[in-house]
Amino acid sequence: MSVSTNTATRRWITILASAAGLAVVVTSVAIILDDPDVPVEAQVVAGVTSTSSIPTSTASAVSQSVDGLERLEGVLLPSNEADEWLLGGLEIDIGPVPWMRQTIVESDIDGNGATESVYEELKGVSGTDVEIWVRFDNTRDDAELFAINEVFIRDPTSQEPPWDD
Repeated sequence: MSVSTNTATRRWITILASAAGLAVVVTSVAIILDDPDVPVEAQVVAGVTSTSSIPTSTASAVSQSVDGLERLEGVLLPSNEADEWLLGGLEIDIGPVPWMRQTIVESDIDGNGATESVYEELKGVSGTDVEIWVRFDNTRDDAELFAINEVFIRDPTSQEPPWDD
């Protein structure tokens, strides 16, 4: 009887261990398959407000949705690097200095009555409240500038920056 009891005990231990292992596998699969979609909120930057979509201009007959651009408001200031500006402590990448000095914007951003280079228009709004449209990098610690005060300086639908032409 002793051998029979040991065999029965081992059989029950094996059955219980198998059931426990199966329960772990089923629970793991259920957790993996029940991965919820969690909305990601915009990063909060002091002194800057943000919205997630570009308003459709009434002046344009054609509108196009552009993923990845975010609207920020705040005081724009130059940084220590010529191709970078700051908005509430956030680094805003503009583009190479030669491109900034040679590219004439389509509209007068700074309100001085003249359409000037990207660089001159940025100097004209330096230290003032502006509305900009940017695309953040993967770490969201800096962003590329695409529009300022409703004037696009870069095509947001282009895969390559304009200075790569």
